[in-house]
Amino acid sequence: MTRLALVALLLEDYDEGLRFFSSVGFTVTEDMPLQGGKRWVVVRPTGGEGSGLLLARATTPAQRERIGAQTGGRVGFFLDTDDLPAELARWTAAGAAATEAIRHEDYGDVCVVTDPWGNQWDLVQRRRAVEPVRVVAPAGLCDADPTPGMQRQQAFQAPGLWAGLVHTDPGATSGWHHHGEHETSLYVVSGEMRLDFGPGGEESGVAGAGSFVHVPAWTVHRESNPGSDIAVAVIARSGWGAPTVNVEAPA
Repeated sequence: MTRLALVALLLEDYDEGLRFFSSVGFTVTEDMPLQGGKRWVVVRPTGGEGSGLLLARATTPAQRERIGAQTGGRVGFFLDTDDLPAELARWTAAGAAATEAIRHEDYGDVCVVTDPWGNQWDLVQRRRAVEPVRVVAPAGLCDADPTPGMQRQQAFQAPGLWAGLVHTDPGATSGWHHHGEHETSLYVVSGEMRLDFGPGGEESGVAGAGSFVHVPAWTVHRESNPGSDIAVAVIARSGWGAPTVNVEAPA
């Protein structure tokens, strides 16, 4: 079996290259300092698999001449994304230039950008196949994403979305946690929920039945139930990565 392992990009300003690709969502997966001041780094899209991009410092006259002579026939790259507008905004904010937008009815949407070294990147959001509507009955909920003092039940998870229920017993207080990159919406179906947050956890808000609650990404907080009935809330989270991270109390 043969597969493409790496695509190499020779850079005269290596540090600027590393800054650029880090700012558009690439993560260093291999760091290879070499003798003579040379350095190679392999970066890949965060959370992605497959081929990597080798960033190498051009150290020899021949390599520098090669960079200077790149006026045509540049390397082209393709990057799949689930959110094309957000990806395009991230690349242009980092210094890339958007040059073309293409819509393929059978394939998907493409935005062509040029990085600071003149390489073309096709940012591609593939057209997804039509999927059926899903209905999850109460019996289909499953325990997931635990925090001490709370019972969460997942209804379903899709790219960028988590949905389910949370139950908090009367008098119970959860552990401190945040939801990473996820923006969280809660709708309190029954009972009461108190949320503590802020410096030292000294700020709070109480939500009763029929109330909506917004918990911003990365906000450390905990929930408690000051009432006499079980509190039940519907959860919808939008974001990527781990949906819940349990942490120590805020300073």
